[in-house]
Amino acid sequence: MGNNAQTDEINFEPFFNFIILFFKTVFGFFNNFYYTVKKNFIKMMIGSFVGIVLFVSLTFIMKPRYGVEMVVSSSFLSTRFFEAEIEILQDLIDEDNVQLLSERLQISEEIILQIHSINVEQYSTRLLYNDSINRTKNFAIQIDIYNTENAKIIQNSILNYLESIPYGIKIKEQRKQNYITLITKSEKELITLDSLISILGKTMIPTANSNGFIYGEPINPISFLERGQIVMGQLLAYENALELIDNIQLVREVTPFEKAKFPKKSYFAIIGLLLGFIIVSSRTWEKK
Repeated sequence: MGNNAQTDEINFEPFFNFIILFFKTVFGFFNNFYYTVKKNFIKMMIGSFVGIVLFVSLTFIMKPRYGVEMVVSSSFLSTRFFEAEIEILQDLIDEDNVQLLSERLQISEEIILQIHSINVEQYSTRLLYNDSINRTKNFAIQIDIYNTENAKIIQNSILNYLESIPYGIKIKEQRKQNYITLITKSEKELITLDSLISILGKTMIPTANSNGFIYGEPINPISFLERGQIVMGQLLAYENALELIDNIQLVREVTPFEKAKFPKKSYFAIIGLLLGFIIVSSRTWEKK
């Protein structure tokens, strides 16, 4: 018994009708919008102009906010350390906990009220300074404030706060003791070398029955002089490092931007233009 195969044809007519209806609707909307704008163009321009004037006027009433930035570096404190500590300060700002923030930063509450936000961002290691041994990390601490006159006071207070964290103090003291130990060791070695060179100098006296000097071979006095130069260089390096013992070094002081970060007149002008245009258009559309 044979089976009759039946094939169902797919009907694309509803799909094409939907596409046609969609484009008709979109075209009709833009067509109506075009004629509405053309008919009420002057009203819409006046509405947009009024919106621009009103919103730009707001920028003169609002309190201006300025952005300042300082760059610091550290070879010993991690990125997470900076992020966590700055986040704590920002949380206190968000909570309006002026008293506690004033105690943390050791500055007056009046200056604290001038701070809007504090953020930290890590720069590329090669951007400002590249130390292939210590792998120095550079960080940009960005501060939004209402008065740039107190920028340096805030900068120093943040640096002191980061240095005074117990974890940072522990690392600093450990490094300090290491450098003191190395300096003491180098000084003792220089004294020993000086004594040996002095002794060798006394033995380098020509004898009556010879034409040369007695060097006391196999001791070579030149090697002691070379070693002394190396140790002296190390000692100077250790002493310089001890002077820069702070975990955080200020690479670039705060640089206030001349123009206010907020409010931006251009942004408010665009918002006013769009809002004025939309309000007039919607009212015109309703009347239609």
